[in-house]
Amino acid sequence: MDRFTSQPGAKSVSEDNINDPGNKAPLDMNRPHTSESKIKKDISAELGISSIQKESRSHTRGPGTPLFNFSSPDPAWYTVNDNVMGGVSHSLVVVDTELQRLSFSGDVSLENNGGFASTRSQWTNYNLGAFDGIALRVRGDGNTYRFRIRTEETGSGIAYTSLFTTEADIWQEVYIPFSEMVPLHRGFVVNIAGSLNPESIRSFGLMLADKQEGDFSLDVDWINAVAESKVEIKHAANTADKEQILDSAFVDGWLITT
Repeated sequence: MDRFTSQPGAKSVSEDNINDPGNKAPLDMNRPHTSESKIKKDISAELGISSIQKESRSHTRGPGTPLFNFSSPDPAWYTVNDNVMGGVSHSLVVVDTELQRLSFSGDVSLENNGGFASTRSQWTNYNLGAFDGIALRVRGDGNTYRFRIRTEETGSGIAYTSLFTTEADIWQEVYIPFSEMVPLHRGFVVNIAGSLNPESIRSFGLMLADKQEGDFSLDVDWINAVAESKVEIKHAANTADKEQILDSAFVDGWLITT
């Protein structure tokens, strides 16, 4: 049985056993987590940062409906780095159809006011109106990555964003509810974009930013769409007040509200 665990502000989920719908294991929501600075906690809460359950490397495909199992190169993935604004970061994305895995790696540099590397999938109609979130299985390097979604309604300039933190060389599973993703444009909240509409999803992406410079490497085993009616959901502790989060997280930015 696959299981997902989230820090305060997110959710925890375990997959229903298809052959035995009544077989659900309880989740422990009281496990300790690493403390961080207030600002980092606030940013994490606002962007839906998810803590993730470590597991052994078994080639399971996870709960929900597969979107990407990387057995085929389509739909294609490509990179967009800070060279679009004069930076010198670089990255490479490879879909290995034999290992059935996506690998995203490179180097982030803060030179020339840069500082990000990203990859995204080709624009495609996914028809996800019946789903509530995304599950993915990743192996990272200790960095905190952004998971991003673009929609037909808001175009390529706005990315609905959540964060997940990885542990070096550990396979982990993440669940990201659509309702907790925040619309961003170049790092700033776009309130007029409204909540993410799953029916309008057209592209998925990953980004390393937030002044995390140096070499990076992230592997993705699969990405699935999840309907919460088919999994066990428990809410963790309440999130901080949204206005307090925004005041702390975006003191050097602005909010687009009109």
